Amino acid sequence: MAQKKIEDMTHEELVASAKALNMILEALPINLFVKDTDCKYQLTSRVCDTINGVERGGLKGKSDFDLQNSVEIAQSFFDDDKNIMATKTGSRMLSPTLCGNAIKYYDIYKEPLIDEHENVAGILGLVIDPGDTVQMTERNETIAGHAEDEFSDDDSFIFDYNVVEDKTLILKNHPAFTTFAQYDNISLNELLTLPVIAEESREPIIAELNKLMEGKKQASLIVHLNIGNNGFRPCILRMTNVFDLDMKPNHIIVIITAVSEENEKSEEMQLTFDAMQERFTSIASSHYEIMLFIFSKYKQYRMISSTYKEIAPSGSTNELLAHLTDRIHPDDKANLEKTFRGVLSGTSESKSVEIRMHSMGAYRWKEMHFHIADDTMSEKNLIITVSDIDDMVHMRNEKEIRQINNQLIDVLSSLVESRDLESGNHIHRIKRVTEILLKEVSNTYQEYALDDDEIDVIVSASAMHDIGKIAIPDMILLKPGKLTSDEFDLMKLHTVKGAEIINNASLIQDEKYYKYCYDICLHHHERYDGKGYPEGLKGDNISIAAQVVSVADVYDALVSKRCYKDAYSEEETIRMILDGECGSFNPKLLECLKKCREELKTLYEQT
Repeated sequence: MAQKKIEDMTHEELVASAKALNMILEALPINLFVKDTDCKYQLTSRVCDTINGVERGGLKGKSDFDLQNSVEIAQSFFDDDKNIMATKTGSRMLSPTLCGNAIKYYDIYKEPLIDEHENVAGILGLVIDPGDTVQMTERNETIAGHAEDEFSDDDSFIFDYNVVEDKTLILKNHPAFTTFAQYDNISLNELLTLPVIAEESREPIIAELNKLMEGKKQASLIVHLNIGNNGFRPCILRMTNVFDLDMKPNHIIVIITAVSEENEKSEEMQLTFDAMQERFTSIASSHYEIMLFIFSKYKQYRMISSTYKEIAPSGSTNELLAHLTDRIHPDDKANLEKTFRGVLSGTSESKSVEIRMHSMGAYRWKEMHFHIADDTMSEKNLIITVSDIDDMVHMRNEKEIRQINNQLIDVLSSLVESRDLESGNHIHRIKRVTEILLKEVSNTYQEYALDDDEIDVIVSASAMHDIGKIAIPDMILLKPGKLTSDEFDLMKLHTVKGAEIINNASLIQDEKYYKYCYDICLHHHERYDGKGYPEGLKGDNISIAAQVVSVADVYDALVSKRCYKDAYSEEETIRMILDGECGSFNPKLLECLKKCREELKTLYEQT
């Protein structure tokens, strides 16, 4: 039964629908919002309100100019919204936000809301905090550590250089930097040719920028700038890289702090010393994040090397333990204390412990190892090392992560079923048929190199094959009769639309899943003789994953009852596929299909 239009619903039905929508909005653990055509918030999720620190519904009627600390950032949001409404095209932006004195980046996805008259009625947005996921935290690690301390300097001028768009954006202005305020929203070349930069400082700045473009994380140097029309004076220039999903420079945070001429020499010496210490630290931290020595007798520690800038280089062990304890996951504290006391007393066989430590907005798995420095003394001195083992731990739990991805894909693909009214088991049947065929292909044709892991990923991704149907109008998707030529052309667009959804939404974090989902969405209607769509690929230019899903999709379409046809028998279905009535398929897959007939017949009898 087709879903009622809003104008056909009774008051009670509208109220019930609104309550259901509100329940869903309250339950979703995502930052979701809707803006009207004036770029003002009209609908927000519970998470969205919480992050912005307002009462539930407190954002309604407000614009970004009411919420953002930086007028420049609010203006960039406003310009992006207007462009979306003008072009009817969504956007994705990695946007800097100045929260107090700390800079945080958010992944923001926005799509226009189109009404039945093809007019833009507003904007739907989804905000992802990179700090919420381990992968994004790793990619944005350059913002952490001592950089946040630098942001707290009230005498600093801070701006963001967008590497992709080649333009600057002022994040924090300062009255002393009067000559800089006019240089907002300019290119890098324009920035480097400004008369406020002393001639002798240009070459060192360019050299450090080139290193940042090649992937260096941070750079600091003394430069001479005319910051207030009072002549050139020494300044500390600090630049911090922010990487995109491909680990390419995406933004560069630039912090300029003026120093007195009498302190210039000492500041320069300190920067040189810091650079040398950083090189030593980078060598040590390739294996360990922390290396420290504990003098048990005096209850003091001294840092050998550490990537945690907030830990003092030396001090009392009580201060150190208090600092580390604040970072350690509550469930791991007892185990750490037990192991530590066991090492000191000699009663513990284990000299290491796995714990979760809070780092850059998320817990990561670490291994803390205790090395006894001098066992002959009554009070043992220790060398403690901490190394990151998060990737290794996650590899152990790979099967669990895959299960979560499967659930995510099932939820997304079920959106299609709610649109075209196919059976709720359709997605599960496609996955099961795909799995049966892939296993037969793997056993019969080793050249395709399909191991169990590869098969699991393809089977899960197959559920997304028709996600693009979300973008197809109901009048075409639910038409009971044969489609016209123009209607069929529109229907064929679901392959391209599906690939766009996968590409733009980036909900699937696993790279292998993403590649298979994208490929299957785009190519599951290609045919072996090159007469398919949308790209007319031929033969093995079509991936084996897309080929198998294509056969599975046709098989299920034939043996299942649809709004435009009755179900065919299993015998008729096999005959039509083998005779080429549904398009040309790989002869090897047809052989596999024939071998799997009985298994498929049993599957459909059960479902």
